Amino acid sequence: MRWVLLAALVGAAIAAPSSSAVEPGDTAWSKSKRLRAQVLSVPNPIPVNQMHRWRVSLRSRAGKPVLGAKIAIGGDMPAHGHGLPTRPQARGLGGGRYLIEGVKFQMPGEWYLELRITHRGVRDRVRFVFTLT
Repeated sequence: MRWVLLAALVGAAIAAPSSSAVEPGDTAWSKSKRLRAQVLSVPNPIPVNQMHRWRVSLRSRAGKPVLGAKIAIGGDMPAHGHGLPTRPQARGLGGGRYLIEGVKFQMPGEWYLELRITHRGVRDRVRFVFTLT
């Protein structure tokens, strides 16, 4: 009986669809755990081979909006060893909210988008990993 249950679980894990996008409102802590970023791709799900943008909300560990941060954007498709075909730019919208424009992922597969954040002289980063179908 245990083998049947194990086989069913393994089969379900293999058959389970992978995430097609970063889900609306997904959050991640920065590497230092000082910042928390919440993101939303516009549009969602994330389009393949189309320009789009991301909305980002940055909060401190205490939950306060992070004002005046500078954000550089990086991205990569690890399986293929290439980055983004564009150079996305971030701008502040006030209240700890930021808009990243010029994002494009040129093919389906696993990607990551990394926010390299500088705030009050401290550098940190947040990474979102997702699979586009």
